[in-house]
Amino acid sequence: MNRTPLWTLESALPLVRCLQPDTRQFGYHLALGGGVLNTGESYKDLDLYFLPLDDKDADPDTDALVAWLDEQFGVGESLIDFGYTSKHYKAMRKYSYSGYRIDVFIL
Repeated sequence: MNRTPLWTLESALPLVRCLQPDTRQFGYHLALGGGVLNTGESYKDLDLYFLPLDDKDADPDTDALVAWLDEQFGVGESLIDFGYTSKHYKAMRKYSYSGYRIDVFIL
């Protein structure tokens, strides 16, 4: 069976480049991860990681970032509800963009 990936590096880059400039206002930098970064494609999802910036006087605002992501993609769902666990991330959310899954991990 010939399957087409849901996400490719080429399809993800415009979205990442669109989101990246706005993430700084919340004290975060956006990084791409997962299969799209490692192999150039994913049949499941796009993994986006939000990392705290070191050059801000104030702490990153996780709640404001999540609210902004909810505005961009619709209200996300907690990845904990899908069996994900972590003691490191402040938030883990699942979103949909044009019917394609995005998993968000916020440090």
